[in-house]
Amino acid sequence: MKKMISSKPTEDVLVKMNAAADESINHFESHAVSLSDKERVGLRTMGNGRQGIVRSMSGIALSFEECLPRTENATDLHQMLDYHISLNDLFIKVGKLYEMLRDTVSATGVDAIKTFDRYNNYFQTARNNNSALDLALQP
Repeated sequence: MKKMISSKPTEDVLVKMNAAADESINHFESHAVSLSDKERVGLRTMGNGRQGIVRSMSGIALSFEECLPRTENATDLHQMLDYHISLNDLFIKVGKLYEMLRDTVSATGVDAIKTFDRYNNYFQTARNNNSALDLALQP
């Protein structure tokens, strides 16, 4: 039987990856927003198709700042858009890592259960002639 996992990172690499994930969470935790399911309903957000119109409005705001109320800062929209793009870039990278980890976790599970099944078949056959093994396999 060919295993799905043909190589794996060293324990040191896994420890470093876990530490980097913890560090990233710690760095961002105080800036993160947590929305409830109720709060998410009906939100009007800027999807990828709306970035252009928002960037255009940002340029207009910077060019015609005198037309905005004094309580508005023309650079706010520009800064929000830049932050949104930075977060989205990070989200894409984390999503790629998530998919890699999810598939690798699934593959290790497949390999483990196939190996379990093979071992179980061997032991079920051998237990007829080995009372110690038969005792060890008792529930």
